[in-house]
Amino acid sequence: MPNAGDWSGWFGTWDDLEKGTPGQYVVRIMDNKKGHDTTYPGVEILPDGTFVTVTYGHWTQGESPYIMCSRFTLEERDAKAKKAPKLKLSDAWKKVPAQ
Repeated sequence: MPNAGDWSGWFGTWDDLEKGTPGQYVVRIMDNKKGHDTTYPGVEILPDGTFVTVTYGHWTQGESPYIMCSRFTLEERDAKAKKAPKLKLSDAWKKVPAQ
């Protein structure tokens, strides 16, 4: 995945999880500038449907890691996903056995 090691979010359904299918989309929330030790975020959904997620990472090249917060709604993400370039997934995900 081009966003490996970055702060990313997967969007899909419970059915996608159960069947091991890829879901609707993956978004890069922020580009981590160093390695893969990053983004074990807390996620809270506010009463108005806003997602609030907070985590740490190397967000500025050459600087120490620091904490960031991202807020979004599903409607905002869906609108951006419609405009974003699409990536072709390989069929490798089909070879992973469902748990």
